[in-house]
Amino acid sequence: MASRSDEDLCCPVCHDVFRDPVLLSCSHSFCKDCLKSWWREKQTRECPVCKRRASKFEPPCNLALKNLCEAFLQERDQKASEALCSLHSEQLKLFCLDHQQPVCLICRDSEKHTKHRFRPIGESARQHKKELQKTLELLREKLKSGKQVKVRIDETTEHIKIQARHSERQIKEQFKKLHQFLDEEEEVRMAALREEEELKSRMMKEKMEALSREIADLSHTVRATEEELRAEDVSFLYNYKATVERVQQHEAKHLGNLTFNIWNKMKDMVSYSPVVLDLNTVHPELVLSEDLTCVRLGEELQQLPDHPQRFDHYRIVLSSEGFNSGTHSLSGCRGWGQGKRTKTYNDSNSNNSDNSRQ
Repeated sequence: MASRSDEDLCCPVCHDVFRDPVLLSCSHSFCKDCLKSWWREKQTRECPVCKRRASKFEPPCNLALKNLCEAFLQERDQKASEALCSLHSEQLKLFCLDHQQPVCLICRDSEKHTKHRFRPIGESARQHKKELQKTLELLREKLKSGKQVKVRIDETTEHIKIQARHSERQIKEQFKKLHQFLDEEEEVRMAALREEEELKSRMMKEKMEALSREIADLSHTVRATEEELRAEDVSFLYNYKATVERVQQHEAKHLGNLTFNIWNKMKDMVSYSPVVLDLNTVHPELVLSEDLTCVRLGEELQQLPDHPQRFDHYRIVLSSEGFNSGTHSLSGCRGWGQGKRTKTYNDSNSNNSDNSRQ
């Protein structure tokens, strides 16, 4: 009997020594009450160990195991009854509920245990085992919940990885489309640039050819006129009328409206501003354009030379031209501020040399 292991005689469900053990067809044994409780909770008649479905609703009693367990319990109780009190060398038959320790009959009557409560050793052991079993079940439930949470966390982690890979593929596809669009747009722009260059070069070539023809025509007229000038008087006078008509025809063609034509082409290249701002009067927070016709508010103070006419307290700049009548304004030009500032002069007696404040 001494070689029997406690573990071999314990129910896999309650982990205590078998009580009324029953045997399933898979050869696993359980306490009768433990197996019924397990089946009620799971709602399926399966083995708690191997999960194999039980063939019978009322499994048979494992009589051999029952006899072994009863013999083991009897032997354990006998050994427990043989335990002696360290104070009185008597058998420990009682359990002090106040001190939570086994005691003998002499200890019960001693002053140390006055008015204490006592229970038999076997009864107290079974009660405490049940309480410990309840605590163990709670720990098992927590362990089960922890494992379930771990499974959900693992699933969430894997989902995050899959989602990240999917997002990565989408980002790469979008940038691939952007790169393709930019390449195609670059080709279109470059083709348009080459076409424009070819068109303008062809236009310039045509103009050069026309100009070359005109120069050749003029050269021919000049040479013919020079030859007429070197001719004899009679011959010169004889051809004079035709020569003059030919020269006048070329003059009218090339010199007629010359000034107007040149001005008409130049007017798109130059701009005129009636007001030019005075750089020596501008407030340090104002920034002037390079042509001194536009002004904007700068982000910080400029380091400008100290000048007697410079405004330090107000954001003001003077113009180098003055007005004595009418309404004049300085509009913000593109990239140089927005809005319009207007100053009206209605006094006909004002001095022309006064600077207008913008």
